[in-house]
This record gives sequence, structure tokens and C-alpha cells, in this order.
Amino acid sequence: MNRAILFLCVLCTALLGSNGYLLYINHDLIQQHKIDQAIQLPTLDAPISPIAVHNAQGAAHPLVFSPDGTHDRLLLVLSPDCPYCKKNWPMWDALIKDLGPGVDTTYFDVTGKFDQKVSSEHHIPSEQLVTASLDSAIMARIIGTPTTILIGRNGKVRHVWQGVLDGDALAQIVAMSKADVTE
Repeated sequence: MNRAILFLCVLCTALLGSNGYLLYINHDLIQQHKIDQAIQLPTLDAPISPIAVHNAQGAAHPLVFSPDGTHDRLLLVLSPDCPYCKKNWPMWDALIKDLGPGVDTTYFDVTGKFDQKVSSEHHIPSEQLVTASLDSAIMARIIGTPTTILIGRNGKVRHVWQGVLDGDALAQIVAMSKADVTE
């Protein structure tokens, strides 16, 4: 009888321990799901809501993607410490050169702090570099780095490229920027 009671006690302890572990794992999965939900890409053919950003001088203002713009906008999402962003700089430089003045470029630093070093190393005009808090970036669904987003003159997302660009992506971006989209 003592062995049976001891066996039941050990079994109950093991079940309670494993149940606690499963609850712990479930909690982690729920947290990861919330993060995954927050870090989605901007929706294609949908406008991006204004984003609260700061310019190089630290002044806060909304970054607005106007539906009545005269140029497409290239939004380059970066983090100064991101190794993939560093690999992407030559591609972004080539892209901006290929696009010419017909596309406005905005460098969007998601770290929430302005990094003067990045601006000077890559010859970014201060009016083209903005930074936003992590909360603002998540609300706009713009968080992964590097990300290249082409926004049409109508203020809607035309395409999103994540990661380091290659030659095919560059050609696709240039072709899309030259295609007339008026809707």
C-alpha cells in the first residue's frame, strides 16, 4: 500500500511539473504570436498612415505619404547596426542613382535615434533621414531591416522588398517606378 501511495505522489508531482512546463511554453508561443502579428509588412495597394518621426534636428513631425504626390517615394527602412543593412548600402546607392530625380527617397531609421555617422558615411541629406520610435514603426507595420518599400504617387504601397537586394530586385524597382500608376 505504501508503494502505491508513493507511486501516486510521484506521478502527481510529475504531471504537475509537466503541466507547468507546458503552460510556460504556451505563454512563450502566445508572446511570439503577438510579436509576429505586430511585425507584418505594409499591405500592398493600401495607403500607409502618417508616422510620427523625428528629423535630424530632433523636431517631431508626421511622415505623410500624400495621395496627391508628384513622385513615387522610396522608403528605405534601416538600422545603423544591422549587418544586412550594411550589405544593402551599395545596392541602395545604385538604386537611387538609377531612379534619378523622379523618385523621392526617405531613409527610415527604426532605432528611434538619429545617427549622424550613417548620414555622413552615405552622404544622406539630413532632410531625407528620419527616425521613429519602435512603437511608431510597429504601428506602421514597418520594422524589419533592411526593407525597401516603393510607394506610388497615389500614396499607396506598390511593393515591399525585405532583406538584401539583388540585381533582379533593383531592375524590378526601377521598372515599377517607371510604370505609370494613377489609381
